[in-house]
Amino acid sequence: MSRIVRTVGVCLLLAGLAVSARAQKQSELAKATAKPATESRVPAGKAEADKDKSAELVAAIEQLKELMAQQSRELEAQRAELRAQQERMQALETKVQQAQTAASSAATTASGGIRRDEFQMVEKQLQAVAESQNESNKALAKTTADLTAATRSNDAKFRQLGNFRFSGDARIRYESFLQDGALARNRYRVRARFNLTGNITDELFGGISLATGALDEVNSTNQSFTGFFVRKNIAFDRMFVQYTPKWALANLRTNVTLHAGKFAYPWVRTNLTFDSDINPEGFAQTLAWDFKHDVFKNLTVVSFQLPLSETGGSLSSTTGLVTSPGYDSWIFGGQVQTRWKLADRVNLALHIAGVNFINSDRIAAALGAGLSPSLANSNTLRTNVSGATVGYASRFLYLDTIAQMDIRTNSTRWPITVLFNFENNLRATRIVQSGAAAPTGQVHNPERSAYWAEVLFGRQDEQKDIQFGYAFVRIEQDAVIGAFNESDLRSSTNVRNHRLSFNYQALRNVQLIYTLWLGKLVNAQDDQSLLPPGERLPGTPCATSPFTGCQDSLLKRMQLDLTYRF
Repeated sequence: MSRIVRTVGVCLLLAGLAVSARAQKQSELAKATAKPATESRVPAGKAEADKDKSAELVAAIEQLKELMAQQSRELEAQRAELRAQQERMQALETKVQQAQTAASSAATTASGGIRRDEFQMVEKQLQAVAESQNESNKALAKTTADLTAATRSNDAKFRQLGNFRFSGDARIRYESFLQDGALARNRYRVRARFNLTGNITDELFGGISLATGALDEVNSTNQSFTGFFVRKNIAFDRMFVQYTPKWALANLRTNVTLHAGKFAYPWVRTNLTFDSDINPEGFAQTLAWDFKHDVFKNLTVVSFQLPLSETGGSLSSTTGLVTSPGYDSWIFGGQVQTRWKLADRVNLALHIAGVNFINSDRIAAALGAGLSPSLANSNTLRTNVSGATVGYASRFLYLDTIAQMDIRTNSTRWPITVLFNFENNLRATRIVQSGAAAPTGQVHNPERSAYWAEVLFGRQDEQKDIQFGYAFVRIEQDAVIGAFNESDLRSSTNVRNHRLSFNYQALRNVQLIYTLWLGKLVNAQDDQSLLPPGERLPGTPCATSPFTGCQDSLLKRMQLDLTYRF
């Protein structure tokens, strides 16, 4: 009897060790499979060599997928077999216990005992189970080793391409326009964007983005369902490299970031000055300091240098004198950003920026000739004797101030955001040149300020989240350059607009948005060409100079969006 008990104990010990070994191997397998490709250096090489490496990587990935699927099936079969063996062992242990009970009773009742040959049979069965588990563990160890080797091989190939990430979105929009004096308009639009970004090294970050949209429409990536099924445009929307040196943080305790290329805005702004669909190009530098103060949390300084238009100029072939100076157009600017914690649930951000346009006349001259914003021009222009646009009547230097307060309520799903953006054109003027070879004078320009006030209630983070929004916009005629700001307003400048919005997060990556824009021209007599035809009929105030009493009718622009993000 003691021999049987010892044998059963040995077999149970072997089974426990086998199960423990299997669990350890599976843990190692999970770690090997989840091992990230932390290195992201992309070696330089010829184009053909890179193509071969990419093809080899794709083939290796497919092999890895097939191997992992096969090994997953094998592991599942082995788990099922081990579970069956464990059940058989439990049944045998129960039988042994019954045999022990019967043997102890045999001293008084000979007919109730179990023969010695039955104990020997049980012992052999337990040994067979132990041997089977040992073979299963060997097979599991081989499978784990093969998968680990394949994973390491493909990790090395992944590191040749770098640690890249993919993202993007697709949006379908229905849009309607209703205005007295004009026919109702309905249109359907689409927008698609695709982003590829990644860490080239620990300090270098870069990426490219593709987006739909007309190539000369700077402030919109939408395209209408029209054109008899012709293909839609897609082009590079971003191409950038970002350098964040570690030594600056270690030695200067400063977060330094250098931007180059065509990139997202490095400064804080609203659509009052620049539309969200625009990605500036050029260079930018950011210095940021975080503080452990109870109230003052962060100070960030941003500077940027953005070329708008480059031209070479020309010389006379006979005299060698300059006939065209070829002045380039630039934007030079900077911003100071601050973040404050006013209370446990109240945060405040204050930003002030200066944005200076150098030789902005080239923007005006390009309107309709290489530059076609979504909205017609509403800035004051200068024209020559032939009626061609030669520039803006004003110069532009934005003093742009933004205040944003974020309030966390008792419910995390219902935060409140209050934003106010005030902008003043410090170089606003009115250069008089209407059908003349040169300017004939300069007068004061009072149309120089703009503001955007907005309130948001709710959030857009998780499924079933809801957000309500309201914004009020007022932009005077020469406060900003109308080619670059919000593309959905009634007019880019000389406008008063309301915006109401309702956002519903249907799924984690699917969003429904309803937006209603209500706007009209403030001084309709300054932009008669933007009025609907019904407002300019003969005999109406908007048809005859001096246009006294001319008024714009309210434009109701409704948008319904379905957006999918990945």
